[in-house]
Amino acid sequence: MARLWLHIGAPKSATTTLQRFLTNHRDQLSAKGLTYVSPQGRTSSNPVAVAINRTRTAEIAALSADLGRQINSADGDCIISSEMFFGIPPGALKQVLTDMTPETTQVIVYLRRQDIYLEAKYMQKVKNGRFAGSIHDYIKKFDGSGADYMSVLSPWMDEGYTVQARILEDSKMVGGSVISDLMAVCGLDQQPDEAVEQEAANRSPSLERLQLLQILKTLGVKKINRIQRSLPQSSGPKAKFFTAEERGQILAQYAACNAALHKQFFAHLDDVFDESDLDELDTPENQAFSQAQLAEIESVMRAVL
Repeated sequence: MARLWLHIGAPKSATTTLQRFLTNHRDQLSAKGLTYVSPQGRTSSNPVAVAINRTRTAEIAALSADLGRQINSADGDCIISSEMFFGIPPGALKQVLTDMTPETTQVIVYLRRQDIYLEAKYMQKVKNGRFAGSIHDYIKKFDGSGADYMSVLSPWMDEGYTVQARILEDSKMVGGSVISDLMAVCGLDQQPDEAVEQEAANRSPSLERLQLLQILKTLGVKKINRIQRSLPQSSGPKAKFFTAEERGQILAQYAACNAALHKQFFAHLDDVFDESDLDELDTPENQAFSQAQLAEIESVMRAVL
């Protein structure tokens, strides 16, 4: 029986890298028995999640018909990917993916240590112009934003689905790459013939860049995500926001979750996540631009606008 591999994220866990790979190698993967299914050949199945979340009945029906045709005509297994499926319960997705049953479907999810995950989610919101404020404001507003992984995965297991949880750390992935790891999980011993480099497909901006985008947000500029995409990649180091002490506090908050993950999925590992870097006691610079500089920049931006 052909399998349906359902890649549900988690968000900010190399999903863009995987989706680009699956899109760019559709023909090669299909020849090896793995068909990448997505609405109208898109890079991801994010439109499915949007239609479900916004209760677009007609769109849900159209997407269901489109994806159903692709699955039924595939020769071998199928894989569907959207980080926006993370947190959507099985019953809601069943509206669109009618072939999704516990007998035929395996759920794949890549997980990052919670402090790293929260930083990445916050940076994504800021660079897309969807949040203005500190990372602590973000965590308070979104109540952890899905960092309690077991609460997200439990509904799938309760419904009888097999969940393949993976850790997004080089030492814990087959071949040290999220691409080679996914191929191994899906039963492909070899990658497509073309050499693949795992690129930073969705590279995080520097702290300076984020501060400037936040100013634009406060000034009411629209479509900040387009501005961000039009800029060259940040030349500065990736922004970091938590001190080592704060990282330890976050991991303590999710200790019960991670203990449950360890028992359910990773009993063969000593620990779920690598925490060795916490000993470095790295303290990020909380202000790339000083308050005086930010005020001056904001005055100039306001005058330009």
